[in-house]
Amino acid sequence: MPNKTAHVDQFLLVHSGRADDWREITTLADAWAANRGERAALEAAIAAVAPAEEYHAYPGGRLLSALSERIATNDA
Repeated sequence: MPNKTAHVDQFLLVHSGRADDWREITTLADAWAANRGERAALEAAIAAVAPAEEYHAYPGGRLLSALSERIATNDA
């Protein structure tokens, strides 16, 4: 059986990718609130992170749902 060694950089990559996703969501939300961006792009970015966010305590499913609701009602 081959020896599979876990590397710390693979573990950290997941977390940095998540941070990058939320940074992008923040940028899109700021642009939308300032009438410089499209709501559809923000909704798509949130939909892309939603499945994985169910496994995190923050923002988690409840807060993500509340955020999506506010976006759906044009509450920038």
